[in-house]
Amino acid sequence: MAILAALFLCLCFPLLGSLAHWRADERFYTDAALRMVQTGDWLSPTYADGSPRFKKPVLSYWAILASWKSLGIGYESTRLPSLLAGTGTVWLTFELALLLWRRPREALVAAAITGSNMTVMLLSTRSTPDIFLCFFTTASLLGFAGLILRRKLSTGYYALAYFGAALAVATKGLAGILPVLYAYLYCALARPRGVRLRDLIHPAIMVCAVAIPATWFALAVAKHGRFALMDLFMDQIGRRLSGSKVYILANLGHYLGSVTGQFLPWSLLALTALAANSLKCLEQFRIHRREALFAAGWVLMLYILFACGNQQRARYLLPAYPQVALLLALAIGSSIRNETFPRPVEWTVRLLYALGLTAGIGLMTMAPLIGIPMAAGGIIAAAAVLFAVVTWRWAATHRLAALGVCLLLIMVVITRGVMGAFFLSPARTIVDRVRGWNPDCARIPVAGLHSNYVCQIRVISGGRIEPLVIQDERYDDALRAAGAVVCSDAVLRRWNPVDCLIEPCGRSGREWNRRDVVAFLNPRMRENALTAKRMTYHLIMITRAVTQLPAPPPAAVPQPGGKS
Repeated sequence: MAILAALFLCLCFPLLGSLAHWRADERFYTDAALRMVQTGDWLSPTYADGSPRFKKPVLSYWAILASWKSLGIGYESTRLPSLLAGTGTVWLTFELALLLWRRPREALVAAAITGSNMTVMLLSTRSTPDIFLCFFTTASLLGFAGLILRRKLSTGYYALAYFGAALAVATKGLAGILPVLYAYLYCALARPRGVRLRDLIHPAIMVCAVAIPATWFALAVAKHGRFALMDLFMDQIGRRLSGSKVYILANLGHYLGSVTGQFLPWSLLALTALAANSLKCLEQFRIHRREALFAAGWVLMLYILFACGNQQRARYLLPAYPQVALLLALAIGSSIRNETFPRPVEWTVRLLYALGLTAGIGLMTMAPLIGIPMAAGGIIAAAAVLFAVVTWRWAATHRLAALGVCLLLIMVVITRGVMGAFFLSPARTIVDRVRGWNPDCARIPVAGLHSNYVCQIRVISGGRIEPLVIQDERYDDALRAAGAVVCSDAVLRRWNPVDCLIEPCGRSGREWNRRDVVAFLNPRMRENALTAKRMTYHLIMITRAVTQLPAPPPAAVPQPGGKS
């Protein structure tokens, strides 16, 4: 398990600095953290313009700030806490499976399933609170499982149960209460032998746990009034229940399909194992019926709750993914006899390695056409062959763990290499070019840049460059005041500045749709399809002396070692 967790950490680490899988939600947390650094107010999350934002509690922002304080500002340090939480989630999946099933084989497979899940991998390499919520709720359920199912009424399990829930509340609000509610509901309905509701109560630990989120909520209300609580409530409940309730039916199908699809190929392996040895699998579920009910009940509760909301987000069910992995691991592991697979499962495993080899060869073939390093496909192909050959005579459990590592490697290479070729960001090259023009530049006017790129420029520059969006197309005024302007090629054609130096300073990629993919697959249309999806950005520099914009007050930018 230690090797598996270390591989998850090391394989995902190269994605921390990648912008190919960047999502717009990240800007809420990086912009707010930068404002906290600049103002010194660590209690009040804000938008980039300084207006308060209390839709999520403060713990996620503090995790980013702590990382910046130690390592300096950048996307690697911004996302590192998320990666550590993701690695912890993989480990906690192992611990929870070991506690429930009491079989290290299924526990290792469950951890491999969680670690090779695409959603877990992506959210572990983004600066959003989702993976923290998953980590803390899994820790809380581990504590309650020890109290309820194993009657280990020790301080450690009480602390896991209640402090895990408290930190989940401090991370994402009301969703963090769900493990506590579920534990009491399970005890009331399932009536586990020898366990009473009062056995779940530990007054001292409960009071200390409640104090963690309550302290920040109290300080926020004292400083900002009822708005702090109302903003949180409306985001998490008020706006989620509006509209016609017909969407519930659509949500039920969407979440069921998304979870089944996101757990491929493990869901396929579980079905194959059930078909190959259904009697033994059903017998194992019967032996562990209380534990299976505990895991399945948590998944079902989240499924119903989020299906009642008016937004469809597959990541909302992320806190249920470790429990889904537990159930799949029990189904797959139950079919193994003497560390060998049944023949249908064996052929399914071989098919997966063959598909990995095919994907790698396909990427090597397409590499020259789409501009990605040919090594990306070579890594996938070599890994598939290596894992298939090396693990051929391994025990079935270790082969499943190796399959999880192979799947994770494929996802990382595709995210870093393939998505990096299609989803370009100009932020890094813009920052480098602006610094080359003026190393002391604190503000740069921009026009035609998406708000996502504006946010990325702030983080990549370490908070030292603040892009100023030009209003009312007053490009010449901004150029005369600042001496330079960054703009898109569309703005440049509309503006047509004179007496200026114009240099390209970055390229971006527009979103692809089905028609674009069809055009790309046509050799005659491929070049035009790629060109149409590229946007160029330019640095416009005035050729005569100008008065620079006044620099803002120096911000306390964290540097490695805690220096500012």
